[in-house]
Amino acid sequence: MPFENFSPPDTLVRTSQGPLQLLEGYQIDEFIDQGGMAKVFKGRQLSLNRCVAIKILHEKYSTSPYFRSWFEAEARAMAILNHPNLVSIHDFGESHKLLYMVMEFVPDSLFGRLYNTTFKPDDALDIISKVCRGLAHCHQEGVIHRDIKPSNILIDKWGQPKIADFGLAYFSEDKIASGNVSGTEGYSAPEFYNNQPFDHRVDIFSAGAVLYQLISGQQPHLGRTSLTTENHSRIDSIISKATEKDPTARFATAGEFADEVDKLIKELKSTSSAEPAKKVVYDQPLSPPQIQAPPPPKGKPAGLVISNFSS
Repeated sequence: MPFENFSPPDTLVRTSQGPLQLLEGYQIDEFIDQGGMAKVFKGRQLSLNRCVAIKILHEKYSTSPYFRSWFEAEARAMAILNHPNLVSIHDFGESHKLLYMVMEFVPDSLFGRLYNTTFKPDDALDIISKVCRGLAHCHQEGVIHRDIKPSNILIDKWGQPKIADFGLAYFSEDKIASGNVSGTEGYSAPEFYNNQPFDHRVDIFSAGAVLYQLISGQQPHLGRTSLTTENHSRIDSIISKATEKDPTARFATAGEFADEVDKLIKELKSTSSAEPAKKVVYDQPLSPPQIQAPPPPKGKPAGLVISNFSS
């Protein structure tokens, strides 16, 4: 979105007609998006001449200890994680009385690619497998994401998914960022709405809901008794297990979820390669070539013209 359509915070000043001058060593080129707590810009790290994403806490929350702690918790969560399917953080600090974090820039999102379309089963499974691998790493480090959904799964220029936005992340060890936060309706596990204790399996539920949407093209919604596409029985069995109402009936870990998905991917590839080559079938039978007799000698009756050759 161009700056003409966006009013930056009062503490940010545009330098002539160029990018905004905010952080030492960075320039802000373009406004990308905003949420309830922060705005995200596309920018550039000048020292390395690389494109980055810069997330800035809303100015109205800059003096609130509560919101500052949430923003700091998100940066801390990202800082302890290192996985190819997670967005990485480069920097964190405060400038002009605003908290900011600098992250790798990822150009696309799963949400954008989902518009008015569905995914092929093997493509959908591949995405969810990698998302689950990223989640498995989060859980091993004691971080529960709590808001897995298409808009928080970015797609890099190589087509690889990366989990973003740890604003609702929960630290299972030191209880940072705890509270009654339910994530996003349709993707959040039932235990959130029932005010029950929760663990890493809330992320497994959300990943299953995303897989359902990739295959069916329909957004999951609260109250649905089961998430099934009714078109792919093997995929439906995985979705059903991941989105069980009872957390103990779901996959025990995100890694187990990924293993089951990878197993199905291999089965689908094996079935596809084992299919016999299709025979070429013509809409109409081929007609033999038409042969025309040479013209008869002059002065004699014309002979018959052979229009079809038959044995």
